[in-house]
Amino acid sequence: ISEISSIANLDLLKVDAEGAEEKVLDGAFNLINKFKPAIFIENNNENSGDGLIRKIQSLNYTSFWYISSRYRENNFNRARCLLDGFDINMLCLPNGQLPPAGLNLIHATHFSQVKEGLPIYA
Repeated sequence: ISEISSIANLDLLKVDAEGAEEKVLDGAFNLINKFKPAIFIENNNENSGDGLIRKIQSLNYTSFWYISSRYRENNFNRARCLLDGFDINMLCLPNGQLPPAGLNLIHATHFSQVKEGLPIYA
């Protein structure tokens, strides 16, 4: 804990906690409030997806969908495809901050947007 309290800067918080994402955000509240990092967070559960979006909004953040294919043909290890499907994440930025140019991210307002068809990043 003392190591966390001595952090001088935090630009990005990556969260993939297999369903415990809201608990991670609760535990990181002071760090998020102090440093206002970009948050890249998994949101792939239809039952809790809207709750996670609301949680992010309560932190004064705006969420954008980032959905990517799990397999990339030109992957670093040149591994063959072992797991089909997509990873469903959100890039969350402090209100007023825009996502990087060229990504064309969709503002995340409801999990149902995933079913409506969003751009998939290779």
